[in-house]
Amino acid sequence: MAKTAGVKTNIKTRIGKDVYKTSNGENISEKSVTLQMDDKIINVPSVHNGKIYTKSELQDKLNKDEISPTSYHKSFEEAGEEASFRSSTLMDDEETYGKKLSGRQGSFKHGGYCRGAKIAIKGTKFKGVF
Repeated sequence: MAKTAGVKTNIKTRIGKDVYKTSNGENISEKSVTLQMDDKIINVPSVHNGKIYTKSELQDKLNKDEISPTSYHKSFEEAGEEASFRSSTLMDDEETYGKKLSGRQGSFKHGGYCRGAKIAIKGTKFKGVF
């Protein structure tokens, strides 16, 4: 069952997500989780509307088209690198983010962002949750 992410702050990320302060003092807005779906490895935020969801709850939400992945990849290593990069840039302003992104040219060879991801993955069921 989803648990509370923490206390909502007045802070928003670069992409407009609310930031929550956890009971241990950490500021969070997404907490990426990596899942496998067919031959794709995807990252998906585990924080939605102030709650942190488990992998199985996220799988269910994906299958119901309630949420979308933030990126897809061909390996767990690549997905982890992307999740770390995204996490490190969510509080950046657009100019700083643009500079960091331009420094990564070529790093999306096997992956990419899932804008409109529901179209790309709709109807595809998960092979497993890792």
